[in-house]
Amino acid sequence: MKSVIVDNIKILYNNAGKSSVDLFTDASRKSIPVIYETWGLKTPAKCKVYIMTSWVTFILHGFSFLQKFLLLVLFLILYIMFPYAIPVVFLIVFLEIRKRWSKIAGLTVQNHTTCGIKSPDLVDPAGGKLSRRIYIEYANSDSLVQAAICHELTHAFSIHLNLPLWLNEGIAMYAVDKFTEKTTVKTETLEFIENYPHKKPLTNYSNLMSGNDDRIVYTYARAYWLTRYLEHNYPGFIRDLLDKRQSKCKIEQQLSLKTGIPVKDFWNEIDKKIVAQFAS
Repeated sequence: MKSVIVDNIKILYNNAGKSSVDLFTDASRKSIPVIYETWGLKTPAKCKVYIMTSWVTFILHGFSFLQKFLLLVLFLILYIMFPYAIPVVFLIVFLEIRKRWSKIAGLTVQNHTTCGIKSPDLVDPAGGKLSRRIYIEYANSDSLVQAAICHELTHAFSIHLNLPLWLNEGIAMYAVDKFTEKTTVKTETLEFIENYPHKKPLTNYSNLMSGNDDRIVYTYARAYWLTRYLEHNYPGFIRDLLDKRQSKCKIEQQLSLKTGIPVKDFWNEIDKKIVAQFAS
């Protein structure tokens, strides 16, 4: 693959992605100061951004070396023990990858400073079914891709902190607001947050992706509005949280001290405060 360098970010592309290089370069260059000024997060060493032009590149660059190795080992075991099951397994994996591919504009490889973002010709500015429930529609595909670059780079810049899911998504979504200089999440999501019955936060992405659509919408919407709530009422608090790696328990304790809500009641009570502030 060919590449260009933007500060410490290497943007990699094949011939199909060549036309998007300038867009990716400009968005990456603009994202770096936005992420730093908002959250104090610096560009990590060996940060990579792949311009994804097909689901094949999604497999090649959207999975870590360990994930690809384990997948290969699994296929070898199946080939040895159940050779006739291989076509079925291939079909199941293929369908799952295609399903995930259709839902995303970008991704960050777990535990790696590597991102993959779809080229503009592969995304719909209106987003998919879930995106339309959360996000305000972008003017065009280029704008959506630029926002996705900022979002995923925020994840890559904070990957070393091992943040809880709500904070990981919240700071990325809020950074996009700063990047685009406008609100990117629909205010209608506040009513959904208020009425959603299951308040306890999910702890990992596997549980999130295996949940129903309402759970996904709630998780992302709450992450965004909680981050906005904290930034509005306690400027600099989140930036301080991101200064060093902390346990999820420690972060919740600091949330409790800052907001005055006991830890045991925090996730049941915080939505009421968020809605009261932003829904009016």
